[in-house]
Amino acid sequence: MKPITKVSAQHLVADALRDAIRQGKWQRVLPGIRTLAALLQVSGPTIVAALHLLVEEGIIKRGGLRKPFQIIHQSSRRERGDHSSGKKLLILSHVKLMLAPEQAQRMVDYLRAAMTAKGWEVQFQVFDFIHVKRPKRSWDEKVVIEEGQPVIALHGSFPLAQWALRKKVKILFLGGVIHDLPIPLVAVSTSMMVKMAMQKLVALGHTRIVLPICDHAPEFVHRLNSAMQQSLEANGHPYIKSYHTPESPYQTPDVTWRILERAFAEHPPTALVLLDWRELITAHCFLTKNGCRIPDDVSVVLLHDFVDVAWFQPKLARFRYPERRMIRAMIHWLEKGGSGESIKIPPPEFLLGKTIAPPRIDG
Repeated sequence: MKPITKVSAQHLVADALRDAIRQGKWQRVLPGIRTLAALLQVSGPTIVAALHLLVEEGIIKRGGLRKPFQIIHQSSRRERGDHSSGKKLLILSHVKLMLAPEQAQRMVDYLRAAMTAKGWEVQFQVFDFIHVKRPKRSWDEKVVIEEGQPVIALHGSFPLAQWALRKKVKILFLGGVIHDLPIPLVAVSTSMMVKMAMQKLVALGHTRIVLPICDHAPEFVHRLNSAMQQSLEANGHPYIKSYHTPESPYQTPDVTWRILERAFAEHPPTALVLLDWRELITAHCFLTKNGCRIPDDVSVVLLHDFVDVAWFQPKLARFRYPERRMIRAMIHWLEKGGSGESIKIPPPEFLLGKTIAPPRIDG
């Protein structure tokens, strides 16, 4: 007897939507999430998860803020492919695209749409290259790459860079850690953003600043620790690793909540620097529950940007990435055949917002 395979609701919904698209039920765009949920008798979050699966497969693409998902017609891709050399691109990620930071999702979507329009076949593969200390032999069989096929890794790691060099893979990292290895990198420097945020916060009088670091590669963690330490010690303030940059190998709401509980029990922070919008949500809930106001009691800086940031009040201090420049750089690298030349990206723009203020005198 064969084992019974468990199929989640989101995969069943994705199958139904995929079939409907291929049968021509919708020609250009999909109905809204509520309409699809009513049609298939499932919840809205299940529809959203299924749509993300179809985005990863290259069947649909995001239409933009409050716009419907657009259908990428297979026939159009085949027609474009007739005029191309049948080039293929493999995108690697250590998490499903729907779980990646929103900016990364957006850039991958734009890149996939642009290369599909040029006649490329774009594939997407997920495996864990983050939580390892050295390359694994299993990667040789797990990652199937044709000779000369370029690869783009989302948040690449040092072990992945070592593996790619050994296998002579033409690879580019969209974010990640390469150390001194000759791997092209398209990224903004998170450690630079930490220093920029710290410069502003320390100048206002903050020293009790907490930057939670959850579920990141050791090399990345080391760079953030160093950035925080340098920023504090350069201004004559001590750096306490367990307090200023608490770490966890996991990223869940409970983990972030416990990190904040420990920090506020030890010495209430006057400022938080957050890497991810999910951590922002948990931090905001924590501060609200404990009667802390932003920025009166606690200043907040987010180290990236996201589409719905306009809904956050007061206006959030954050960083805006040069996304278009980054996408153009990746397309240029692909069209040049995956050359190993260095890629220069301008620094992100610091948007000051209204969530930064001097610390309370009695705090």
